[in-house]
Amino acid sequence: MAGLQFVEVEETSNQIPAVIQLLDGETVVQEITVDQTEWEEKQGHVTMFNVEIPKKYDGQWNAETFTAKAYDAAGNALETNVNQRSNKIILINFPNYSEDGGYVMAGLQFE
Repeated sequence: MAGLQFVEVEETSNQIPAVIQLLDGETVVQEITVDQTEWEEKQGHVTMFNVEIPKKYDGQWNAETFTAKAYDAAGNALETNVNQRSNKIILINFPNYSEDGGYVMAGLQFE
């Protein structure tokens, strides 16, 4: 058929995070559960508040301090990257979720 182009569309449902581990080196600082319904309703752009992490990080962290490991509901690892928005906000990106990617933005509470 002249004029038609076929585009391969990547399945995004296997790129939805169920659990995110926020790590400092090899130490798990916090494990975050992602509500699947909220992720889908917000099209992969989820904001969370009062995510507790140890007080020692208050004013003492940057984008290089933390890494994130994320897993889908089946336990498969997902690609992530971490950015610091401010001392109290961390952004965990999921570049393989949809064309624009997805993210979890977490407001940190230092306990």
